[in-house]
Amino acid sequence: MTPRLLARLHPDLDRRLVRLAAQVAALTALVLVLAQPDLPERAYFAPSAERTLRALAAEPGIRAVLAEQNRALAGAPEAWTDAAEAAWSREALEGGGSFLNAVLRRPASRSLRAMVRRSPVVRHAALYDRAGRIAAAAQPLPAYRFAREPGWAALAALPPGARHVGPREPGHAQTFAACWVTLPLRDPSGALAGALALELDAEVVGATLCR
Repeated sequence: MTPRLLARLHPDLDRRLVRLAAQVAALTALVLVLAQPDLPERAYFAPSAERTLRALAAEPGIRAVLAEQNRALAGAPEAWTDAAEAAWSREALEGGGSFLNAVLRRPASRSLRAMVRRSPVVRHAALYDRAGRIAAAAQPLPAYRFAREPGWAALAALPPGARHVGPREPGHAQTFAACWVTLPLRDPSGALAGALALELDAEVVGATLCR
């Protein structure tokens, strides 16, 4: 008996076969997840974080604020950066202030906040200029200048397209484990123009990214 004749004699057979195929697919997916507990991390959450990082890095608004700050602070002496860092740290502890609020009101900061709200894996985000000073941030951070951190020096040496993954550590709210993934941003000459950093929820992305 041909499949066409069988379907004509049993018109509801196609629907039963579709339901059976869906049940088999769901059961197969469940078996894969049980056999590989980190499958959702590897198949969805970690790639999602990588896509978010690179999409943000390509946004014209992100690039614009980075270029603007690099031009504006090109000749800033070290004493200015030290004073700015002191003001930032004080205002972060006080819950806000003119310097910190001006950075958080930038369009690039609003874009980072919107991305954090949408993302299932990103808990914080920050954009740094070529000297490691904050150019935009989703929320206040304790420190204004990332260049004082050990990982900053390694960014310039990374090959094009590579990113730096920091160690697993307590997240900014101290309520979850996290790691920071940082992508160097370069100017047309290839020199380091800044960096984009995302704080990822380590429990969501797992060891695929946060080791």
